[in-house]
Amino acid sequence: MAARKDSQFLSEEVSIREDAGHIMKKILFLISTWQEIYTKKILRGIENYTEAADVELHVLNAYGADVEYFAKEAETFQLVDVRKYDGVMMLFNGVGTADFLKKYTRECVEFDIPAISIDVKSPGIAYCGIDNYLSTYNITKHLIEEHQVKRLQFVGGPEDHPDSIERAKAFEDCLKDHGLEPYGIGYYGFMRASGAQAYREAKASGKPLAEAYVCANDYNALGFCNAAKEDGLMPPQDFLITGFDNQEEARNYFPSLSTIDRNPEGLGYYSIVHLMDVIEGKEARDSGKGISGLVIRGGSCGCQKERDLAAQCLELNQHIALRNENDTRQKGTRERLCGNSTFEQYQEELRQCMELKGVTDFRIAVNHYLTNPEYAKTEGYDNIVDVYGVDTYVQMDRTEDLIPENFRDGKTKIFWFGTLHCKERTLGYSIFKYTPELMDFQYHRTLNETAALAVENIRQAMILNKVNQKLECLYIKDSLTGLYNRFGYNSFAGALYKKNNGRIYVVFIDMDNLKTLNDTYGHDYGDIALKGIAEAIKEVYADTDVKVRMGGDEFLVMGPYVNEEELFVKEKQMDEYLMSYTEAMNLPIPLEVSIGHSFNEDVKEVANTGLENLLQHADVSMYEKKQQKKGHRR
Repeated sequence: MAARKDSQFLSEEVSIREDAGHIMKKILFLISTWQEIYTKKILRGIENYTEAADVELHVLNAYGADVEYFAKEAETFQLVDVRKYDGVMMLFNGVGTADFLKKYTRECVEFDIPAISIDVKSPGIAYCGIDNYLSTYNITKHLIEEHQVKRLQFVGGPEDHPDSIERAKAFEDCLKDHGLEPYGIGYYGFMRASGAQAYREAKASGKPLAEAYVCANDYNALGFCNAAKEDGLMPPQDFLITGFDNQEEARNYFPSLSTIDRNPEGLGYYSIVHLMDVIEGKEARDSGKGISGLVIRGGSCGCQKERDLAAQCLELNQHIALRNENDTRQKGTRERLCGNSTFEQYQEELRQCMELKGVTDFRIAVNHYLTNPEYAKTEGYDNIVDVYGVDTYVQMDRTEDLIPENFRDGKTKIFWFGTLHCKERTLGYSIFKYTPELMDFQYHRTLNETAALAVENIRQAMILNKVNQKLECLYIKDSLTGLYNRFGYNSFAGALYKKNNGRIYVVFIDMDNLKTLNDTYGHDYGDIALKGIAEAIKEVYADTDVKVRMGGDEFLVMGPYVNEEELFVKEKQMDEYLMSYTEAMNLPIPLEVSIGHSFNEDVKEVANTGLENLLQHADVSMYEKKQQKKGHRR
């Protein structure tokens, strides 16, 4: 398998590799992204391998921010079972991610799944990362040998952080090898505020500033420089300073920061190569590989004497133009996707976004029970998810496959997953076909948040609609029998009449002896009897008929007229049902009703027999039947 060599940081020692077989390998990649450009370069190196390999890579990403936000983001990792993969890659190098590295290392070791950790060593699994020690040694050596400095101070990250410990050790050893003593070693953090604190402490010490400061990362160095500038001091005139990571801010700073490039592209490539060697048994499960960082000689140590400001301004203007274009696209996308009340509307708006704004195609997999008003779950995922995209919907079991089969195109090797969450509620997850553009200007992060907000708005709209339907149901339904009440009659009777052009029947039903039953045996028996009549009506008459409890012991049924014989058949069925109900419920007296009906037999009658006339005729018919019964009883 030939590897691409289109990166300035991908070492020329990358060899041509051949696949041992043609069985597709599924690799899981768990990432806590704290810096999109770094993640993008890592993935570019991985792409150099996967584009010609029989590999499908599932990237589960959590963006680092404040603690609560990251906690919701990290639920992405709950989507998978490591046992379903041939190998696992992990990139947990941000602050507060150590527990996740321990958790998934433990799972991989327990289930005997080949795994590799990038940047941070984890006992029991393979490792590939920048050689912190060698990289820091080399940049310290550069300051001593090429700039002839004698007083050097180390500005470290947290004292217990592995990176900070290794870099401090390299700093001390380099000075010792050159016959020097550290001017100072301090441990702070990895943020700008940490570097500013280091400067203030150096200033307050009463000693002259060091000739050079070796910082644990770029943000430390930038914070130190900004604090010094407030006192009119700046590198390289007043002190030399170096960082670590080669962040974009460090490159654009004035003067540009001398630093260590982590060679993330090479790191990504060698990580997956090493993992595949572990899978194939060519490397031990806990073997490691270190990648040397590259010393970037910037202006902060005095190496870069001049900068092409015209070219840099042009590059910056292009960058700003692209960012503005992206911001406009994201704003328009959010306006379109977040104003919908149904998923069908969302799908159509997504189509418009793709056609008009160039939004990338992606899927949202929504927790299946999310729109149930009684759904109280706020964390994690349903096993069954509803997957929406443009012109596509599928319901699937995510435990079988995270990706709907119709989203695979036979070409995409890397799929990117993120959690859809809004405040404290997890809504589902998103699925993207990975392209490098997803990492530009926080494009994926913003689009994922937009999709989450769209789903939350739809959830609320659908729940509100269901609540309104329930309230409407309470308004138009009789609470005892479940039939329509008079409000329900007013809502649906006229519509039924109009729909059938007036050719309908009306049946009036009145319970016999309800007062006797209530007075003699109590209202509980009366309620049981009324429920029995309602059940009989539901059983005998069609579902499409309008069935109403008009009040007290009176009921009404309306439906399309067929013939009068059918009406007599249904009256007989009512009597039979009520006889059985009397026995089943052990009622003290037989449950009987009087039934009368009226109808419009043909269209000619409609003009002369409106709905109200039909009701009156049915009521009269029912009353006559009741009187006949009373006459027979006497």
